[in-house]
Order: sequence, then C-alpha cells, then structure tokens
Amino acid sequence: MSPGTDPDSSCVITAVGFVAQAGTKQQKYEVLSRTSDSADDACLWPSSLLSRRTRYLCYVSENINTCAGQRPILVNLVLVDDGEHIPANHQAIYNTIDTGERALKRKILCAKFSPRSTTSRAITRIGVYSRPRTTTPGYTRIGDINSIVIYCKHTEIGLLNSERPSVQVKLPPSVPSRPSIPDRNSLYPSLPAFPSSGNASACEAFATTRRGTVHPLSGIPFELNKRYLTEEPGECRTNGTSKYKSFDEIDSEVISAVNHIFVNLFDFIFTYDH
Repeated sequence: MSPGTDPDSSCVITAVGFVAQAGTKQQKYEVLSRTSDSADDACLWPSSLLSRRTRYLCYVSENINTCAGQRPILVNLVLVDDGEHIPANHQAIYNTIDTGERALKRKILCAKFSPRSTTSRAITRIGVYSRPRTTTPGYTRIGDINSIVIYCKHTEIGLLNSERPSVQVKLPPSVPSRPSIPDRNSLYPSLPAFPSSGNASACEAFATTRRGTVHPLSGIPFELNKRYLTEEPGECRTNGTSKYKSFDEIDSEVISAVNHIFVNLFDFIFTYDH
C-alpha cells in the first residue's frame, strides 16, 4: 500500500524490530519482506559477493480499542548513522529478534514508546518502498537503508478515557489535647487575669493597670522575726550590749601587737644564728 492511500488506522504498533530470515514466523510479528510499491525484495542488508545476509523490518500491531492504558505504543522512529548519539527517550535496536545478529550495517534504528494513556498521537503504520514517494499528510520519511525507503504514519488516536477510581484520603490521627493547666488566679491571687478578648483597647487597659503595681512580694504579709519582739508593745529587743573602745585603747592594743611581733621576730633570728 502506498503512502498516498488511507490505511486502516484502528491499530497501534506495540513492538518493532528486525529478523534475519523472511520466512521465519515470529509470534505476532508482521514481516515486511516486500516493498509496498513494486513487491521487490525488501532486504535491508547490502549484498556481498562473499556472503548473503538478509535483514527485514517487522512490527507487532494491536487494536486500539483493546490496548490497555499502560501498554507501551510506538510514537516515533529515528534512523541514525552508526556512532551517532541515540536520541533522548529512544531505544536503539541493535540485534535481530530471531538470531541475535547485528540488525543493520552502518545504521541504527531508534524507537520511542509511550504508555497508551499518556499519548494522543502514535504511529499506526510502517511501510517500505523501492522508490521515494511524495509524502502525504501524516506520513513521515524515516530514511533510506540499502536503497529501501522507510515511511511511517502518525495518527491522532485521542487520549484514553479511563475512569480513575476515587482516592480515599486518610486523615491523620487526632492530636490529643494538652493537659489542663490550673487557673493562674489560684496560684497568684494578686495577679489579674490577662484579658481573653482580642480587643486592642482591652489589652492596653490591662497593661496600664499592671504597670507599676505588680511586685514579686505582692500578697505576702510583712512580719518581724519573733526573736526581735518583746513583751512590751512598741519596744525592740536587743541581742546584747555593744561596747565601744576609745582611741587610746585602740592605740594601746596596736602598739602591744607590734611589740609582740618584734619580740617573736628577734627570737627567731637569734635561734637561727645559733
């Protein structure tokens, strides 16, 4: 079928590769052994006088209505030269499916797959031709291999309408309430309670009433130690009679202490010399 016709686009491609023998029946694979325009041999390996090798392109297609949402489907094909970088998110096809030999000579076919549920555009058909064709809308020329031209068709398939199950969100366990704190009025009777209202004027009034009135000893009664109390009201008990020394007495005690020091010093020197 040529690119100018409208192929059946009800199928998507779920796998692509190469086989070494056209007659080899690989499960579910459709082997492109003949060109679509002239029915010539569609071998992709260059001919040689010493040996005969064959390589054929093949793919697996699946009905779009039965394709699961997580099923990878083909969304792009790129043909690069051997030694070039592989495009991002693409898979390089190096070997044949049936024999494990090298798939192409001096070329590498790269395929990109995406889950069915995440894409609305996919490749629905791959064709090989003996001559270049006029590209029609939807068809893309992948490249030439051994004088064989590869085309693919991109088709809008729409997003998959899948009903997602409702997700039940589990609420975190309730945090236990903090233990109740005794009323501050029961601990500090002299301190007024802070206003619970969010009114600014009430807060200002509370601060004004507390400024200069709160003292660490507020509410504690003042009492004199009982040992300083006497039986007679208005009198204060003393612990003893204080004796004051005169200047002469102090001077005499100082002179006596100095003389005592000198006497001890002379005794020490005399004893040390002898």
